[in-house]
Amino acid sequence: MPMKFNSFPYLVKMNIINQMTFKSIFSASLCSKRTRALIEFCLKKKVKSIKYCFLLEGIQVIVQDESDMSVEVMVEVQAADRSQTYYNQVTMIGNTPQIVVFHKRKSRRGDGQVVIKYGLIYEEYIKRAIVDHVTSLLKHSSPIIRLEVENRERLGTLVPIPGIRSTSVLGVQVDGSVLDRIFKNNESRSAIIRPELIKDFSENSPLFHLPALYCRNSNGFSRTIVERFTGQDLELHGAYFDEEDVLSVLQNWFSGEAYENLKVMHIQAIYPIRRQRIRFDNNDDGERHWSLEPFMFEYESLHHSNVNETMSIDLRRFRPLQRLSDGMMAAYRVSGDVFRFVVWNKTRDEFVEMDQ
Repeated sequence: MPMKFNSFPYLVKMNIINQMTFKSIFSASLCSKRTRALIEFCLKKKVKSIKYCFLLEGIQVIVQDESDMSVEVMVEVQAADRSQTYYNQVTMIGNTPQIVVFHKRKSRRGDGQVVIKYGLIYEEYIKRAIVDHVTSLLKHSSPIIRLEVENRERLGTLVPIPGIRSTSVLGVQVDGSVLDRIFKNNESRSAIIRPELIKDFSENSPLFHLPALYCRNSNGFSRTIVERFTGQDLELHGAYFDEEDVLSVLQNWFSGEAYENLKVMHIQAIYPIRRQRIRFDNNDDGERHWSLEPFMFEYESLHHSNVNETMSIDLRRFRPLQRLSDGMMAAYRVSGDVFRFVVWNKTRDEFVEMDQ
C-alpha cells in the first residue's frame, strides 16, 4: 500500500533520503517545495566532486560519492526532438518554474536514467535552473566542481557555474574564439584542452591568465601561448618550439619581464630541441647540473584530480639559473623534444651545496 512520504516521522525520512541514489534524490526534490526543503535540510551524503558536462544536446550532471567513490549521473537534460510531440509539464527547477517533459531511457536492468526534455527556446533558462538546483541540494558538501565541454558543430548555450576547479574541453578541433567564450563565462583554476587548436585567440584571451593550462595539440599556437601565459603551471604538447624559444623563456624570466607567477613549464615539441645551441649568459655554463639541497622540487598540481596533490621533480639533471636582480633560483632541462622549467620561491642563500 503506498504511503505519503511526508507523513513519516522525521528520523525515518532523514534515513530514507540518505539511502537514496543521487538521481532519486534529484527526482524527489521536484515533487514539491516542501519535499525539496526537507531534502536540503536532511541530506548528509558527502559529495567528492560534481562534474557539469555541456553536451551538444544539453547538460549532464555527474556526482562522485565521497564515501565509496562511486560515480553516478544525477540528472540529464536534453533538447526535445522537434519531430515528436511531448506532453509539457510545468516543474519547479531551481527557483523558477520550467516547462519540461520527463522521459525514462530504457535500460536492460530496468533502472533507466530519467531524462528531462526541454524546448530549445528555453535552453539557457533550464541550464541555469539545473545548476542552481544541484548547488542548492548539495550545499552541505564542499565538492570539487568540474566543467566538461564537448565541442562539436554547435557548442550550445554556456551558463556560469560557481567555484569551478578544472575545465576540460573535448572534441577533434577547437578555435580560439570558442575557448575565449568558454573561459569568459566561467572562471576556472585549470584547463585541459584536448582538441587540436585551429584558430588564434583574442589578444587578451582569458586562457592566458588561468593558473594552470594543459593543451594536448597546441601546434602553431604554442609560441603565442608561451609568450602570453601569466599563470603558474603550463604544459603544452605537439608544440612548435625550438632552442630560440627556450632562450626567450629563460631571458624573459631572468629579466623579470614575464612569468612572475610561474612555477612549472613543460613543453613537448614536435621536433627535437638542439640542446647544444642553448647557452644563456654567464650565469649558465651549459654543462653544470644542479648541485644544491634541496634538489626535489615539490608543487601542487592543478591538472590532477585530487585536491592538493603534490608532485615532485628531481632536479639533479637540471641546470641551475639564478636571477641576479633578487637572487631567486630556477632550473631547466632540455631532453630530446622536451623542455622543462621550474621556478623556486627561494633565493640562492636558502640552499646549501650538496656533498660531493
